[in-house]
Amino acid sequence: MKLLLTFSFIIVISLPSSIDAKNLTLSKTSSEMLFSSIDTSPEGFTFGYQGGGESYKWYLEYQALEDNQIKFEYNSFNLGTNFNFSTRENISYGLNLEVGTGSADLKTSSNEFDYFSISSGGFAEYKPTEVFSIIARLQYSFYFESTANTVCRDGTTSESTGRGTCSSHGGISFLNEKLGNADGIKFNIGVQLYF
Repeated sequence: MKLLLTFSFIIVISLPSSIDAKNLTLSKTSSEMLFSSIDTSPEGFTFGYQGGGESYKWYLEYQALEDNQIKFEYNSFNLGTNFNFSTRENISYGLNLEVGTGSADLKTSSNEFDYFSISSGGFAEYKPTEVFSIIARLQYSFYFESTANTVCRDGTTSESTGRGTCSSHGGISFLNEKLGNADGIKFNIGVQLYF
């Protein structure tokens, strides 16, 4: 099994609206990704847009992470929502659901690795003033690899990548290595600024 642990520092800037709250999101993200073949700690940024009302908030994010030491990159688009269950004493908490699609690039590999992710967990927000709040999100994520299979010279495909791949189909036309599925914990913490 592979483990993905992500830590994000999120800054949200809210734009006024008569319908609902709309936010532009910027986060500095650090993560630890443990694969069966590599250990990496990429860092980067997440840019996003958030909207919604009192009972729920949805968001769309683009995340770009990089580990220069091993030349590893991970980029993803995530769509999620926070369902607010309760608000007491300026503290809100509830359930979070998220889906995403991402691409990992390891320079020592001949191809990129594609992923579809499903995440769920909880969130909490503390709002001491009308213009400032602290928010945290803890999720458990499943990453399903969707990298295309290796293409043989006769046009067939093979899930194998090792020695002998496509040996009975004229050899390899295009090799696609794979990293496999992953699962792990993702944690985000940051601040929200309301204008």
